Amino acid sequence: MIIVEQDEKTIINFDDVTKISINSPIGTNDGEFKITAENILTAEILGYYKTEKRAKEVLEEITDMYCRCNSEYGSIGYVKNRVYKMPKE
Repeated sequence: MIIVEQDEKTIINFDDVTKISINSPIGTNDGEFKITAENILTAEILGYYKTEKRAKEVLEEITDMYCRCNSEYGSIGYVKNRVYKMPKE
């Protein structure tokens, strides 16, 4: 699965991610909650959200998409080529 960042300028390969988290609004873009994807070398900002509730909903959407990528899909087996685009709001 890949994730397209909110600004649509970067694609993240989920296989390379070790952690996705919601960060405190302190010091971020206008006090918004940011979602970051990290690996052992870098951390990338996936998107910004006005409320923690919305950020949690987006995190849940990413989790759901990942689960769909790793579950059997009818007679064709596993579907791994999915794209999750970070919502604007």
